[in-house]
Amino acid sequence: MTTDDPAAPPAPPRVFLCHATADRAFAESLGRGLAANGVVTWADFWEVRYGDSLGRKLYVEGIGGADAFILVHSPHWAHDPWLADQLDVMTVRRIENGCRLVPVLLGSAPAPAPLAHLHPLRTGRSEPEVLRAAVEIARTLYGIDDRPPVLTPSWLHGGEGPGRSVRTPPPARDETSRPPPFPGLPEEHLTLLRLLLRQALEVDELGPLPWPEEASAESGVPSQLGERERALGALEAEGLASATRHRGRILWCELTPQGYHRAAPSVVPDLDAVRRRVVAHLTGHRPEDPALRDTDLARAADAPLLVVRQQLEELVADRRVTLLRPRGGLLLTGVDPALRAGTT
Repeated sequence: MTTDDPAAPPAPPRVFLCHATADRAFAESLGRGLAANGVVTWADFWEVRYGDSLGRKLYVEGIGGADAFILVHSPHWAHDPWLADQLDVMTVRRIENGCRLVPVLLGSAPAPAPLAHLHPLRTGRSEPEVLRAAVEIARTLYGIDDRPPVLTPSWLHGGEGPGRSVRTPPPARDETSRPPPFPGLPEEHLTLLRLLLRQALEVDELGPLPWPEEASAESGVPSQLGERERALGALEAEGLASATRHRGRILWCELTPQGYHRAAPSVVPDLDAVRRRVVAHLTGHRPEDPALRDTDLARAADAPLLVVRQQLEELVADRRVTLLRPRGGLLLTGVDPALRAGTT
C-alpha cells in the first residue's frame, strides 16, 4: 500500500479471499463489495483458469501477492480439507510479515482454532449484511479512525464549571470549496449562470453542458454571441464556470460547485426546505433498511437529483455525515448527533 511518489495516492490494498466452495455466492458478493470500496480482491473463481497451475496461482500469486487475508468460515469449511493448508500459509505470513488476517464468520459458525485469538467479523448472507461487511473490512484496511473527536474542556479556557466542553474546531476547509464573493457581476452574467444551472438540472450533472449558440431576448442572456462569450469569460474569471474550446469555438461548458451555489438560491425553490427533507431522510434511515440511493433521496426530498447530490456533498464536507458510495448505492456510516437531534 505504499508508493515511491509521496504525492501519489496510496495503492489500493490487495487481499486474498479464502472460502469454502459452497460459500462461493457469499464470497463473490463480498469480493464485489470490496472492489466497490477500493480493495483489490484475489479470489480463485476470478483468477484460476483452465490449465493453470493451482499451486502457483494460490500460493504465489494469491497468498504471496496479498497485503491482507480474508478467511470466510462457515460449517462448509470442513468439507474442503485443502483450506487448512491455505490457512497454514496465511498464518505464517501473518506472523513473519505482519499481514492482517480477518476471520469472517457466517452465522453462528465458530472461528477455526488457530484464529480464535483474532477479533472476527460476524455477518449474515443477505445483501445489506454482505455490503456492510465489505465496508467494515475496507475501512479497516485503509486505517479509517472511527474514534470521536476530542473535545476541549471549557475550564482550560477559564470557563465556569468542570466538565463543560466545547468541540475542537475542525481543520480549516479549503477556501475554494466556499462560494467566493461576487461584487459587481452584471445581471446578464448572472442570468447566463442561472441558464447553465437550469441546463445542469435537466441532465443531473454540473457538466458538460451545451453552449447556447442562440439566445432569445426574453431569456435575459446576451443575445449577441460575442457578448455571451464575454459573459462566460467573466464567469470563468470568477471561478463560477469553465469551458472547453476548440479553434476559438466553445464546445461545451461546465458549472463549478461555486457557480452552483451562487445560482441555486434563485433557481431552486426553498433550498432550506430541501436540506431539511434530505437530513430527515438520512437520520431516519436504519441499518436494516434497504440500501440508500441518491435517486430515492431525491424523491423523498421532492427535489432535483443534482440538488440532492450537492446537499450530500455539503453535509459530508461539513462533517455532518459520513458516507461511502459502493456501486449503485450510498452507505451511511455516521451522523453528527446534533444533526440527528435537529439542533443544527
